[in-house]
Amino acid sequence: MFRNGRLLPSLALSMSLFALAGPLPAGAQEAAVALPTTTATDAAAAGPAIPNEKCFGCHDDAEFEDSNGGSVAVLAAPFGASAHKRVACVECHTAAVGVKHKGKRQPLGPVSFDICMGCHEDEIAPFLGSVHARVEGGKPATCEGCHGSVHTTPRSRDANAPMSAVNQLKNCGQCHQDMMEGYLGSVHARALLVSGLNSAPACSDCHGSHDILRHTDKLGRSSHQKSPETCGACHEGILKAWVNSTHGQLWKEGKDNGPVCASCHNAHSIQDPTTVVSREGMPHECGNCHEELVKSFHDSFHGKATDVGRKQAATCS
Repeated sequence: MFRNGRLLPSLALSMSLFALAGPLPAGAQEAAVALPTTTATDAAAAGPAIPNEKCFGCHDDAEFEDSNGGSVAVLAAPFGASAHKRVACVECHTAAVGVKHKGKRQPLGPVSFDICMGCHEDEIAPFLGSVHARVEGGKPATCEGCHGSVHTTPRSRDANAPMSAVNQLKNCGQCHQDMMEGYLGSVHARALLVSGLNSAPACSDCHGSHDILRHTDKLGRSSHQKSPETCGACHEGILKAWVNSTHGQLWKEGKDNGPVCASCHNAHSIQDPTTVVSREGMPHECGNCHEELVKSFHDSFHGKATDVGRKQAATCS
């Protein structure tokens, strides 16, 4: 019956036979009442109250502006390739359902940040407790400062996404210029940008994404308390050896006077510790804490050999 496309005629014939047979028994009447029907919810799920095509009829124009001269253009092609391509305009611009919208004369107004919570609660909830939220005075007006336009932004794993491993360097660097200047000369940046290693750390690998906290916050990934675990996520073997060292024991005991990774290697401008330049600077780095020892080192045969640039000269490590 299904293969021949005769389902509806067959149902109609069956209903006619039931009508000729007279009233149904009580149990059969209840079963008939329970037959599936189309509800208002089903109708709403079938499609948006206003299809996107109707919105694009006006907004798919690069020169379309509001009464203040601000662009309200939403081009159909970029939107169709974005992460939100399956989202109906009225799901975010909810005012469009209840307002007779006629372009500049009756603007819909900005989209409430709470609308984003409907889909992105897992990202926004931790963001509200982050350092970025506090800097902006609480709830931000938009996510576009980092992620770009919601009408064009691709999925987060897309290489072209504003917060992809490479692109986030530019985005974060707009505010954190000094940190980015140090990072771009680091061994991590060379691995990511020159060698093209996707496993090389970018900003969010060390600091987190939406739940970033200050390095002075004990719960922050880059804090004195948490940074060994953060670095150890990649440098597992080094962390395993370090936690059993004198320095590692101080950290395990919760003491703040012991050095952690960034104390010796710096935070953003990390260099390969096996290079000659790094080895020459090692006594100075260690001397920040061990002042008396570094003085005697410079007076020793090894110290003098290091000072004149001998590659084979023994240093602290």
